[in-house]
Amino acid sequence: PETANRRIPGALKDLNIFISVSDLGILWRANKKGLDPDYFLGNAAMTPSPSFSVGLRANF
Repeated sequence: PETANRRIPGALKDLNIFISVSDLGILWRANKKGLDPDYFLGNAAMTPSPSFSVGLRANF
């Protein structure tokens, strides 16, 4: 690989791909009614929207 990098100018040396996901839903509820006290506000349940991130980093 290092000899190939010397022969090909601008060859890819390193590639990182990363993925992050948050707020997919409630995985565990501590009560019998299925309510999560962190997201329950009176008569309305407000759950956060899911978030997805994808990234790519390349070194030449």
